[in-house]
Amino acid sequence: MNHKKKVGIVTHYYNSINYGGNLQAYALVYKLRQLGYDAEQIPVNNIVQYVAVPLSFKQKIAERLKIGLWEFLKSLVLYIPHKIKNKKINNLINNATNIRQKAIKDFNLSIPHNYKILVTNQNNCSDLGYDAYITGSDQVWNPECYCKEYFLGFVPSDKIKISYAASIGKNSLTDEEKQIFKEKLQDFSAISVREKQDIDLIKDSSPCKPVLTLDSTLLLDIEEWDSITEKRLVEVKYIFCYFLGGKANNRKLVKQFAKLKGYKIVTLPHLVEFVKADEKFGDIKLYDISPTQFLSLIKYAEYVFTDSFHAVVFSSIFKKQYFVLNREENKCMSSRIYNITELTHNENRYCDNVDKENVQYLLNQDDIDYSSKFDKLEKLKEFSIKFLTENLG
Repeated sequence: MNHKKKVGIVTHYYNSINYGGNLQAYALVYKLRQLGYDAEQIPVNNIVQYVAVPLSFKQKIAERLKIGLWEFLKSLVLYIPHKIKNKKINNLINNATNIRQKAIKDFNLSIPHNYKILVTNQNNCSDLGYDAYITGSDQVWNPECYCKEYFLGFVPSDKIKISYAASIGKNSLTDEEKQIFKEKLQDFSAISVREKQDIDLIKDSSPCKPVLTLDSTLLLDIEEWDSITEKRLVEVKYIFCYFLGGKANNRKLVKQFAKLKGYKIVTLPHLVEFVKADEKFGDIKLYDISPTQFLSLIKYAEYVFTDSFHAVVFSSIFKKQYFVLNREENKCMSSRIYNITELTHNENRYCDNVDKENVQYLLNQDDIDYSSKFDKLEKLKEFSIKFLTENLG
Protein backbone atom coordinates (compact mmCIF):
# COMPACT_ATOMS: atom_id res chain seq x y z
CA MET A 1 0.00 0.00 0.00
CA ASN A 2 1.42 3.37 -1.05
CA HIS A 3 2.21 5.89 1.67
CA LYS A 4 0.28 9.15 1.27
CA LYS A 5 2.69 12.05 1.60
CA LYS A 6 1.73 14.16 4.63
CA VAL A 7 1.64 17.91 3.98
CA GLY A 8 1.31 20.60 6.63
CA ILE A 9 0.13 24.09 5.63
CA VAL A 10 0.85 27.32 7.49
CA THR A 11 -1.36 30.30 6.64
CA HIS A 12 -3.81 32.74 8.24
CA TYR A 13 -5.96 29.97 9.63
CA TYR A 14 -5.91 29.78 13.44
CA ASN A 15 -8.96 31.55 14.91
CA SER A 16 -9.46 33.40 11.63
CA ILE A 17 -12.71 35.36 11.34
CA ASN A 18 -12.05 36.50 7.77
CA TYR A 19 -14.17 34.97 5.02
CA GLY A 20 -11.45 35.02 2.37
CA GLY A 21 -8.81 33.72 4.78
CA ASN A 22 -10.93 30.72 5.73
CA LEU A 23 -11.94 29.89 2.18
CA GLN A 24 -8.35 29.99 0.88
CA ALA A 25 -7.30 27.74 3.79
CA TYR A 26 -10.09 25.31 2.91
CA ALA A 27 -9.24 25.42 -0.81
CA LEU A 28 -5.59 24.42 -0.53
CA VAL A 29 -6.36 21.49 1.79
CA TYR A 30 -9.17 20.39 -0.54
CA LYS A 31 -7.03 20.57 -3.68
CA LEU A 32 -4.05 18.77 -2.13
CA ARG A 33 -6.26 15.97 -0.83
CA GLN A 34 -7.81 15.71 -4.27
CA LEU A 35 -4.29 15.35 -5.69
CA GLY A 36 -3.60 12.45 -3.32
CA TYR A 37 -1.79 14.13 -0.40
CA ASP A 38 -2.71 13.83 3.26
CA ALA A 39 -2.92 17.59 3.83
CA GLU A 40 -4.06 19.70 6.76
CA GLN A 41 -3.65 23.13 8.30
CA ILE A 42 -1.10 23.77 11.08
CA PRO A 43 -2.63 26.36 13.46
CA VAL A 44 -0.27 29.25 14.27
CA ASN A 45 -1.19 31.60 17.10
CA ASN A 46 0.43 34.74 15.77
CA ILE A 47 0.42 36.83 18.94
CA VAL A 48 3.27 39.14 17.92
CA GLN A 49 2.42 41.99 15.57
CA TYR A 50 3.82 45.44 14.91
CA VAL A 51 1.40 47.90 16.50
CA ALA A 52 1.58 51.59 17.30
CA VAL A 53 2.67 52.41 20.88
CA PRO A 54 -0.33 54.03 22.62
CA LEU A 55 0.10 57.67 23.68
CA SER A 56 0.17 58.50 27.40
CA PHE A 57 -2.54 60.78 28.85
CA LYS A 58 -0.10 63.74 28.89
CA GLN A 59 0.89 63.09 25.29
CA LYS A 60 -2.77 62.98 24.25
CA ILE A 61 -3.43 66.35 25.91
CA ALA A 62 -0.35 67.81 24.23
CA GLU A 63 -1.48 66.52 20.85
CA ARG A 64 -4.96 67.97 21.36
CA LEU A 65 -3.63 71.38 22.41
CA LYS A 66 -1.77 71.68 19.11
CA ILE A 67 -5.13 72.48 17.47
CA GLY A 68 -5.67 75.43 19.85
CA LEU A 69 -7.21 75.76 23.30
CA TRP A 70 -10.68 76.80 22.08
CA GLU A 71 -10.91 73.95 19.57
CA PHE A 72 -9.69 71.51 22.23
CA LEU A 73 -12.36 72.63 24.76
CA LYS A 74 -15.08 72.47 22.09
CA SER A 75 -14.05 68.92 21.10
CA LEU A 76 -14.05 67.91 24.79
CA VAL A 77 -17.66 69.12 25.26
CA LEU A 78 -18.78 67.17 22.19
CA TYR A 79 -16.73 64.10 23.13
CA ILE A 80 -18.60 63.03 26.29
CA PRO A 81 -22.15 62.56 24.82
CA HIS A 82 -20.57 61.07 21.70
CA LYS A 83 -18.71 58.55 23.90
CA ILE A 84 -21.92 57.55 25.74
CA LYS A 85 -23.82 57.09 22.44
CA ASN A 86 -20.97 55.08 20.94
CA LYS A 87 -20.84 52.77 23.95
CA LYS A 88 -24.51 51.81 23.46
CA ILE A 89 -24.02 51.29 19.72
CA ASN A 90 -20.83 49.29 20.26
CA ASN A 91 -22.57 46.96 22.73
CA LEU A 92 -25.26 46.15 20.14
CA ILE A 93 -22.70 45.70 17.37
CA ASN A 94 -20.41 43.57 19.54
CA ASN A 95 -23.26 41.16 20.25
CA ALA A 96 -24.06 40.91 16.54
CA THR A 97 -20.44 40.47 15.44
CA ASN A 98 -19.94 37.77 18.08
CA ILE A 99 -22.71 35.80 16.35
CA ARG A 100 -20.96 36.32 12.99
CA GLN A 101 -17.62 35.22 14.41
CA LYS A 102 -19.12 32.02 15.79
CA ALA A 103 -20.57 31.14 12.36
CA ILE A 104 -17.15 31.67 10.76
CA LYS A 105 -15.26 29.75 13.46
CA ASP A 106 -17.57 26.74 13.09
CA PHE A 107 -16.50 26.55 9.44
CA ASN A 108 -12.88 27.16 10.45
CA LEU A 109 -12.88 24.12 12.72
CA SER A 110 -14.34 21.94 9.96
CA ILE A 111 -11.17 22.41 7.86
CA PRO A 112 -8.78 19.47 8.47
CA HIS A 113 -6.10 20.67 10.88
CA ASN A 114 -3.46 19.59 13.35
CA TYR A 115 -4.55 19.86 16.97
CA LYS A 116 -1.17 21.19 18.07
CA ILE A 117 -1.04 25.00 18.06
CA LEU A 118 2.26 26.70 17.29
CA VAL A 119 2.79 29.90 19.26
CA THR A 120 5.12 32.59 17.97
CA ASN A 121 8.37 33.22 19.85
CA GLN A 122 8.13 29.92 21.69
CA ASN A 123 10.14 26.75 21.20
CA ASN A 124 7.78 24.88 18.94
CA CYS A 125 8.13 21.18 18.30
CA SER A 126 10.60 20.83 15.43
CA ASP A 127 9.03 17.72 13.89
CA LEU A 128 5.28 17.51 13.47
CA GLY A 129 5.56 14.39 11.34
CA TYR A 130 4.90 15.92 7.90
CA ASP A 131 6.87 14.99 4.80
CA ALA A 132 6.48 18.48 3.35
CA TYR A 133 5.50 21.95 4.56
CA ILE A 134 3.82 24.82 2.72
CA THR A 135 3.45 28.46 3.71
CA GLY A 136 0.59 30.23 1.95
CA SER A 137 -1.48 31.25 0.30
CA ASP A 138 -2.54 34.79 1.34
CA GLN A 139 -0.49 37.51 3.07
CA VAL A 140 1.78 35.24 5.11
CA TRP A 141 4.81 37.39 4.26
CA ASN A 142 3.42 40.83 5.03
CA PRO A 143 6.18 42.53 7.10
CA GLU A 144 3.57 44.50 9.03
CA CYS A 145 2.40 41.29 10.75
CA TYR A 146 5.66 39.34 10.73
CA CYS A 147 5.52 35.82 12.10
CA LYS A 148 8.59 33.57 11.92
CA GLU A 149 6.45 30.43 11.63
CA TYR A 150 5.21 31.69 8.25
CA PHE A 151 8.81 31.27 7.07
CA LEU A 152 8.77 27.65 8.32
CA GLY A 153 11.73 28.15 10.64
CA PHE A 154 10.48 25.35 12.90
CA VAL A 155 10.73 22.75 10.13
CA PRO A 156 13.63 20.21 10.18
CA SER A 157 16.22 20.78 7.45
CA ASP A 158 15.62 17.37 5.84
CA LYS A 159 11.94 18.14 5.08
CA ILE A 160 10.52 19.82 1.97
CA LYS A 161 9.76 23.53 2.46
CA ILE A 162 7.92 25.53 -0.19
CA SER A 163 5.75 28.61 -0.42
CA TYR A 164 2.50 28.55 -2.36
CA ALA A 165 1.01 31.88 -3.59
CA ALA A 166 2.53 33.72 -0.64
CA SER A 167 1.69 37.41 -0.65
CA ILE A 168 3.78 40.27 0.75
CA GLY A 169 0.93 42.77 0.73
CA LYS A 170 3.23 45.76 0.19
CA ASN A 171 4.50 47.64 -2.84
CA SER A 172 8.08 47.87 -1.57
CA LEU A 173 10.47 46.45 1.03
CA THR A 174 13.03 48.22 3.18
CA ASP A 175 16.64 47.01 3.17
CA GLU A 176 16.03 45.50 6.60
CA GLU A 177 12.98 43.61 5.34
CA LYS A 178 14.90 42.35 2.29
CA GLN A 179 17.58 41.02 4.62
CA ILE A 180 14.96 39.14 6.66
CA PHE A 181 13.68 37.48 3.48
CA LYS A 182 17.24 36.56 2.48
CA GLU A 183 17.89 34.88 5.83
CA LYS A 184 14.52 33.13 6.16
CA LEU A 185 14.22 31.72 2.64
CA GLN A 186 17.60 30.03 2.30
CA ASP A 187 16.41 26.45 2.80
CA PHE A 188 13.23 26.70 0.69
CA SER A 189 13.31 24.32 -2.26
CA ALA A 190 10.64 26.20 -4.25
CA ILE A 191 9.01 29.61 -3.93
CA SER A 192 5.82 30.88 -5.49
CA VAL A 193 4.03 34.18 -4.87
CA ARG A 194 0.54 35.47 -5.57
CA GLU A 195 1.31 38.92 -7.01
CA LYS A 196 3.56 39.66 -9.98
CA GLN A 197 5.32 42.50 -8.19
CA ASP A 198 6.32 40.18 -5.34
CA ILE A 199 8.65 38.34 -7.72
CA ASP A 200 10.70 41.50 -8.14
CA LEU A 201 10.55 42.28 -4.42
CA ILE A 202 12.19 39.01 -3.34
CA LYS A 203 14.09 37.69 -6.38
CA ASP A 204 17.44 38.95 -5.02
CA SER A 205 16.71 37.45 -1.60
CA SER A 206 15.52 34.07 -2.83
CA PRO A 207 17.66 30.91 -3.17
CA CYS A 208 15.60 29.89 -6.22
CA LYS A 209 13.63 31.71 -8.89
CA PRO A 210 10.25 32.85 -7.51
CA VAL A 211 7.28 32.08 -9.76
CA LEU A 212 3.67 33.25 -9.95
CA THR A 213 0.83 30.97 -8.82
CA LEU A 214 -2.87 31.46 -8.22
CA ASP A 215 -4.50 32.09 -4.88
CA SER A 216 -5.70 28.68 -3.71
CA THR A 217 -9.39 29.67 -4.03
CA LEU A 218 -8.90 29.74 -7.82
CA LEU A 219 -7.69 26.13 -7.91
CA LEU A 220 -11.26 24.91 -7.41
CA ASP A 221 -13.91 24.90 -10.14
CA ILE A 222 -17.35 26.43 -9.82
CA GLU A 223 -18.86 22.95 -9.26
CA GLU A 224 -16.54 22.36 -6.30
CA TRP A 225 -17.51 25.66 -4.68
CA ASP A 226 -21.17 25.03 -5.51
CA SER A 227 -21.01 21.81 -3.51
CA ILE A 228 -20.52 23.74 -0.24
CA THR A 229 -22.51 26.90 -1.10
CA GLU A 230 -25.68 27.36 0.95
CA LYS A 231 -29.12 27.85 -0.61
CA ARG A 232 -30.33 31.32 -1.57
CA LEU A 233 -30.70 33.56 1.50
CA VAL A 234 -32.34 36.69 0.03
CA GLU A 235 -35.33 36.24 -2.27
CA VAL A 236 -35.48 39.75 -3.78
CA LYS A 237 -33.05 40.98 -6.45
CA TYR A 238 -30.11 42.54 -4.67
CA ILE A 239 -26.64 44.06 -4.83
CA PHE A 240 -24.23 42.42 -2.41
CA CYS A 241 -21.76 44.82 -0.78
CA TYR A 242 -18.68 43.44 0.91
CA PHE A 243 -16.60 46.34 2.20
CA LEU A 244 -13.70 45.80 4.59
CA GLY A 245 -12.75 49.49 4.45
CA GLY A 246 -14.70 52.41 5.91
CA LYS A 247 -14.87 54.72 2.88
CA ALA A 248 -18.21 56.57 2.99
CA ASN A 249 -18.07 57.55 -0.70
CA ASN A 250 -18.09 53.87 -1.68
CA ARG A 251 -21.40 53.40 0.12
CA LYS A 252 -22.80 56.58 -1.42
CA LEU A 253 -21.90 55.37 -4.93
CA VAL A 254 -23.60 51.99 -4.39
CA LYS A 255 -26.75 53.74 -3.12
CA GLN A 256 -26.93 55.79 -6.33
CA PHE A 257 -26.38 52.73 -8.50
CA ALA A 258 -28.93 50.61 -6.61
CA LYS A 259 -31.58 53.34 -6.86
CA LEU A 260 -31.17 53.53 -10.64
CA LYS A 261 -31.24 49.73 -11.00
CA GLY A 262 -34.10 49.21 -8.56
CA TYR A 263 -32.26 46.60 -6.46
CA LYS A 264 -32.00 46.20 -2.69
CA ILE A 265 -28.59 46.47 -1.01
CA VAL A 266 -27.42 43.54 1.14
CA THR A 267 -24.48 44.24 3.49
CA LEU A 268 -22.34 42.60 6.16
CA PRO A 269 -21.80 45.66 8.38
CA HIS A 270 -18.77 46.37 10.56
CA LEU A 271 -16.62 43.52 9.23
CA VAL A 272 -13.28 44.59 10.67
CA GLU A 273 -14.39 47.12 13.30
CA PHE A 274 -17.17 49.61 13.92
CA VAL A 275 -17.59 51.67 10.73
CA LYS A 276 -19.71 54.82 10.99
CA ALA A 277 -20.49 54.68 7.27
CA ASP A 278 -22.25 51.32 7.83
CA GLU A 279 -24.81 52.71 10.29
CA LYS A 280 -27.25 53.95 7.62
CA PHE A 281 -26.08 51.79 4.73
CA GLY A 282 -27.90 48.75 3.37
CA ASP A 283 -31.51 47.61 3.08
CA ILE A 284 -30.74 44.14 4.46
CA LYS A 285 -27.97 43.94 7.08
CA LEU A 286 -26.73 40.47 7.91
CA TYR A 287 -24.51 39.25 10.74
CA ASP A 288 -25.08 35.52 11.27
CA ILE A 289 -23.31 34.54 8.04
CA SER A 290 -20.92 31.61 7.66
CA PRO A 291 -18.32 31.34 4.84
CA THR A 292 -20.64 28.98 2.92
CA GLN A 293 -23.45 31.54 3.25
CA PHE A 294 -21.02 34.27 2.16
CA LEU A 295 -20.57 32.28 -1.06
CA SER A 296 -24.35 32.15 -1.44
CA LEU A 297 -24.68 35.93 -1.12
CA ILE A 298 -22.23 36.32 -4.00
CA LYS A 299 -23.69 33.54 -6.14
CA TYR A 300 -27.25 34.90 -6.12
CA ALA A 301 -26.46 38.63 -6.32
CA GLU A 302 -27.27 40.72 -9.39
CA TYR A 303 -24.12 42.76 -8.75
CA VAL A 304 -21.26 42.62 -6.25
CA PHE A 305 -19.52 45.76 -5.01
CA THR A 306 -16.40 45.21 -2.94
CA ASP A 307 -12.96 46.38 -1.87
CA SER A 308 -11.81 42.81 -1.17
CA PHE A 309 -9.57 40.55 -3.27
CA HIS A 310 -11.39 37.34 -2.38
CA ALA A 311 -14.82 38.83 -3.11
CA VAL A 312 -13.51 39.59 -6.62
CA VAL A 313 -12.26 36.00 -6.92
CA PHE A 314 -15.63 34.48 -6.00
CA SER A 315 -17.52 36.98 -8.16
CA SER A 316 -15.41 35.72 -11.07
CA ILE A 317 -15.91 32.06 -10.14
CA PHE A 318 -19.70 32.48 -9.91
CA LYS A 319 -19.72 34.62 -13.09
CA LYS A 320 -21.20 37.71 -11.49
CA GLN A 321 -21.20 41.34 -12.56
CA TYR A 322 -18.98 43.20 -10.10
CA PHE A 323 -17.09 46.42 -9.39
CA VAL A 324 -14.06 46.90 -7.14
CA LEU A 325 -13.68 50.16 -5.22
CA ASN A 326 -10.57 51.45 -3.47
CA ARG A 327 -10.03 51.43 0.27
CA GLU A 328 -8.77 54.62 1.89
CA GLU A 329 -7.12 52.58 4.60
CA ASN A 330 -5.15 50.21 2.34
CA LYS A 331 -3.55 51.58 -0.81
CA CYS A 332 -1.29 48.50 -1.04
CA MET A 333 -4.18 46.26 -2.11
CA SER A 334 -4.03 47.50 -5.71
CA SER A 335 -1.48 44.96 -7.02
CA ARG A 336 -3.56 41.90 -6.14
CA ILE A 337 -6.71 43.48 -7.60
CA TYR A 338 -4.89 44.37 -10.83
CA ASN A 339 -3.56 40.82 -11.06
CA ILE A 340 -6.94 39.10 -10.78
CA THR A 341 -8.80 41.55 -13.06
CA GLU A 342 -6.03 41.24 -15.66
CA LEU A 343 -6.30 37.45 -15.67
CA THR A 344 -9.99 37.73 -16.56
CA HIS A 345 -9.61 40.77 -18.88
CA ASN A 346 -11.75 42.88 -16.57
CA GLU A 347 -9.40 45.71 -15.64
CA ASN A 348 -12.25 48.19 -16.26
CA ARG A 349 -14.14 46.75 -13.26
CA TYR A 350 -11.53 48.20 -10.90
CA CYS A 351 -12.53 51.78 -10.11
CA ASP A 352 -9.04 52.83 -9.11
CA ASN A 353 -9.28 56.60 -9.67
CA VAL A 354 -11.77 59.45 -9.26
CA ASP A 355 -12.78 59.36 -12.94
CA LYS A 356 -14.20 55.88 -12.41
CA GLU A 357 -15.77 56.53 -9.02
CA ASN A 358 -19.05 57.85 -10.38
CA VAL A 359 -22.35 56.23 -11.26
CA GLN A 360 -22.18 57.18 -14.93
CA TYR A 361 -18.94 55.24 -15.36
CA LEU A 362 -20.56 52.17 -13.79
CA LEU A 363 -23.62 52.38 -15.99
CA ASN A 364 -21.51 52.75 -19.15
CA GLN A 365 -19.71 49.42 -18.63
CA ASP A 366 -20.84 46.46 -20.70
CA ASP A 367 -21.64 43.28 -18.81
CA ILE A 368 -18.73 40.92 -18.25
CA ASP A 369 -18.74 38.26 -20.97
CA TYR A 370 -18.31 34.95 -19.19
CA SER A 371 -18.96 32.93 -22.37
CA SER A 372 -15.37 33.47 -23.51
CA LYS A 373 -12.58 31.40 -21.98
CA PHE A 374 -10.05 33.16 -19.76
CA ASP A 375 -6.93 31.57 -21.25
CA LYS A 376 -4.45 33.37 -18.96
CA LEU A 377 -6.31 32.17 -15.89
CA GLU A 378 -6.61 28.59 -17.13
CA LYS A 379 -2.91 28.38 -18.03
CA LEU A 380 -1.88 29.77 -14.65
CA LYS A 381 -4.20 27.33 -12.89
CA GLU A 382 -2.60 24.44 -14.76
CA PHE A 383 0.87 25.75 -13.89
CA SER A 384 -0.10 26.25 -10.21
CA ILE A 385 -1.22 22.64 -9.80
CA LYS A 386 1.91 21.45 -11.59
CA PHE A 387 4.02 23.58 -9.21
CA LEU A 388 2.48 21.76 -6.24
CA THR A 389 2.83 18.23 -7.58
CA GLU A 390 6.37 18.71 -8.87
CA ASN A 391 7.68 20.31 -5.70
CA LEU A 392 5.86 18.12 -3.19
CA GLY A 393 6.90 14.95 -5.00
